[in-house]
Amino acid sequence: MQSIAITINDAGQRLDKFLRKAFKGTPLSLIHKSIRKGLVRVNGKKKDSDFFLSEKDLLEIREDLFRNVSTTHAAPKPSFDIAPRILYESDEYILINKPAGIAVHGYPGHYKATVLEVLQHYLKAQSNTASLTFQPQLAHRLDRDTSGVVAVAKNAAALRYLAELFRTRAVDKKYLAIIEGSMLPRNGTLDQPLTNKEGKTQEARTGYRTMRTENGLSLLECTLHTGRMHQIRRHLADAGHPIAGDDLYRGKKNKQLLLHSSTLSFAAQDGQRISVKAPLPDYFMELIETT
Repeated sequence: MQSIAITINDAGQRLDKFLRKAFKGTPLSLIHKSIRKGLVRVNGKKKDSDFFLSEKDLLEIREDLFRNVSTTHAAPKPSFDIAPRILYESDEYILINKPAGIAVHGYPGHYKATVLEVLQHYLKAQSNTASLTFQPQLAHRLDRDTSGVVAVAKNAAALRYLAELFRTRAVDKKYLAIIEGSMLPRNGTLDQPLTNKEGKTQEARTGYRTMRTENGLSLLECTLHTGRMHQIRRHLADAGHPIAGDDLYRGKKNKQLLLHSSTLSFAAQDGQRISVKAPLPDYFMELIETT
């Protein structure tokens, strides 16, 4: 018999749904048939397909009953060294300083290791109690060409909690951007609805504060009050001051998009305030020092 101990990340799932995730590609009909025949047992007892698993339950499955037929392609080589980029790590979360040019998630035709893949590889090496059905997940997105803070949940409960904080705008996020020209007024709020991919108009507000202006460029600190796609980039471009290097939104071409997720802060489940600051990339600093 094959034995599987249910971890906290696997708990709370129906027996049939857990087996379908753990043994990818196995027909659901075979899973249900095996459960009905008692070929899958929980703590030594026969259970129904809709039985909900608890932490520390022990599954016993007849050897070779299921086989994991998920795709077995080689994982991409890590695209950056994550260790020196860790800003904060606990049992629930890991926050890193993402380099520009690395996608957080994969997409068709993308073969370079993503931020998520690099993180999962790192965390798997740190633990021998990995879940069969849960992988550490990003609680939010950051554009491929934007550098800075990315927050990842290390277990399912932390992911649900952090995702809710982002949904209810209970996470404080600040960005640094170098823009073309200067904003008037120097400090303020861009309150302009934006249209999403489906054509729906959504509320969008971005606060900004001018920190420095010189040689036709300005360094801004931006605060997201809503979280729309490309919100800061679109708002600044619509204001007539696109981010340097943002050729997608009318900015002059540059080697890098000069947008950086600089700080992130939120209250953890235990009430502790988690606040991190991501150092600016060298190319960002070089341009600031010449302005």
